[in-house]
Amino acid sequence: MIDDSALCQDVRAYTVDGDPGNPAATWTKLTATQLNDLQSGDVIVIAVAGWSSTPTLSNGGFDKAVFSVNRVDRQEVTNVRPKKAGDPPDIWEMYEVYTIPDGITNFTIGAKIHHQTTGWY
Repeated sequence: MIDDSALCQDVRAYTVDGDPGNPAATWTKLTATQLNDLQSGDVIVIAVAGWSSTPTLSNGGFDKAVFSVNRVDRQEVTNVRPKKAGDPPDIWEMYEVYTIPDGITNFTIGAKIHHQTTGWY
């Protein structure tokens, strides 16, 4: 049986003007060209988006994520992109602020997102 109550949508990269945890911050999704132009010291926000038929933590929504950079898992995060008026209630984005390290010119970012009732995606 396939559980279709939650799924991982994609991994995204943003620049954020302001504190990413503040609903007033402006999130701008990076284009492929902008991603290619990233350099050591640049700060981005990496996020994983998920869809859930149970859109709040009180009834079993997404609660954490783990990102990997160049196939190395990073620490678990619980940062949730704040919702703004008009945002769909069933889409979540868990995020981490990431600084491009010295000497890294190519990297691959992956992610797993955790749903409280159905597990990891």
